[in-house]
Amino acid sequence: MSYFGCAVYFISVLLFFLLVFFFVLIERKVLGLSQSRLGPNKVSFMGLLQSLADFVKLMSKIGLLSNYLVFYVYRGFIYNFSLFIFFFSCLLFIIFFINYNSMIVDGFLVMGWLIVFSSLGGYGFLLCGWGSSSKYSLYGGIRASFSSITFEGCLMCVVLLIGGLIGNYSFSYIYFNSGVVLVFCCFIGYILFFLSVLCECQRSPFDFSESESDLVSGFNVDYYGLSFSLIFACEYAIMVFFSWLCSVLFWGSFLSLFFMFVHSFFFIFVRACFPRVRYDYFVSFVWQSVLLCLVVFLFVVV
Repeated sequence: MSYFGCAVYFISVLLFFLLVFFFVLIERKVLGLSQSRLGPNKVSFMGLLQSLADFVKLMSKIGLLSNYLVFYVYRGFIYNFSLFIFFFSCLLFIIFFINYNSMIVDGFLVMGWLIVFSSLGGYGFLLCGWGSSSKYSLYGGIRASFSSITFEGCLMCVVLLIGGLIGNYSFSYIYFNSGVVLVFCCFIGYILFFLSVLCECQRSPFDFSESESDLVSGFNVDYYGLSFSLIFACEYAIMVFFSWLCSVLFWGSFLSLFFMFVHSFFFIFVRACFPRVRYDYFVSFVWQSVLLCLVVFLFVVV
């Protein structure tokens, strides 16, 4: 492996943690303002190091006794599948950097690997829920994986639709040739793609893994310490990545960075303003309306 490749991996992981720390802080600040309260403001200046303090506190929960008991309380190594989700998120961020150097991997391969890696999240949710000793955690994992797989078809249809409109499925070609015109030509696809991302990231109003009182926080209800921190960090990192991907596919290279922050803020805005939808409404909306609409658009374009 070259020195440049090592630098790419290191910067990807570093950016992974930095984005998660500040995204969590900004979300807590915005949610505090939406509820007429201050939010985190005690740790350092205006609470800027609150996320770092929370991470250190979670790391302090790891003890020797818990390491021995984990094989009795949880289903062996399945408990460590939070590391699988962490690795999957790092791969997405590595693709983020590969995009800026087409000499490493061809653009078409990047788009193919992107679809593959984005499909692995549902397996991680399901295995994390099954690895816990709680049946409610398993229920939350099943719901999270089902909602993720449900919108995988929508996500791939939108990517195919964009490639058909532009005339090329190379990621680098889409990056430099998509623009504002694509949003107006495929506005419905733009909205459906963002709804798919909301569901893929388990965000409100599609956070069905914790939609019942007995499910508590979903598939991660029995996790603690490092495992909980990795799952929590990966959820936010995947949100940042898909915000960037949505801005690249629809707004082009020149506006991608600006709209990445706009989409990230919209995640927070949706959580603060919209309630969770009913599960049966969600299933009927996806399978009877969204997929049918996207398939018709895809056949028209192709």
